[in-house]
Order: sequence, then C-alpha cells, then structure tokens
Amino acid sequence: MWGTITNQLNNRIMAKKVYALYRTDKWHTYVSRELLVVAGSIRRCCKVAKDDGATKEQIEDLRGYRHQSQCTNETDYEYDIDTYTLNESLIS
Repeated sequence: MWGTITNQLNNRIMAKKVYALYRTDKWHTYVSRELLVVAGSIRRCCKVAKDDGATKEQIEDLRGYRHQSQCTNETDYEYDIDTYTLNESLIS
C-alpha cells in the first residue's frame, strides 16, 4: 500500500505541464484548429500568438482564466491554449 502511495506522489512530482497554442476560426471549431506551438509556458504561447498577428485584446484573453480569445472583430481567427500534463517518463 505505501509503495503505491509513494509511486503516486512521485508521479505527481515528476509531472510537467506543457501548453499547446492553436489558431482557430471565430467559432473555435475543433476541425479548424491549427497547432502553432507546444511550449513550456503560457507566456511563450502568447509571444508566438503575437508574432502570428494576434491583437492586444487576443493576447489579454489568452492570459486570462480560460486561455481563449473571444469575439475579436479585427481578425477572422481566434486562439486557444490547451494545458497537458506529461509524466516524466514521457519526456526523459
């Protein structure tokens, strides 16, 4: 039992979060998603979005709680950031 608990704790400690930035259509449809970058931080995703032409409003939305730009009138596309947790064994 203690071995199982220790293994679970070690797995949590060894986990790493990565963030995937997607450009989507205005409705955020899944089929429209285009992967722009997989990064180690939301800040890096925001930089890539800015380099891709995201507006200041879109960048602020990406940094917010939902990590998704919304209702931008100046562009024909939006952005999403998804968070994934990787186990150390996947990245070693």
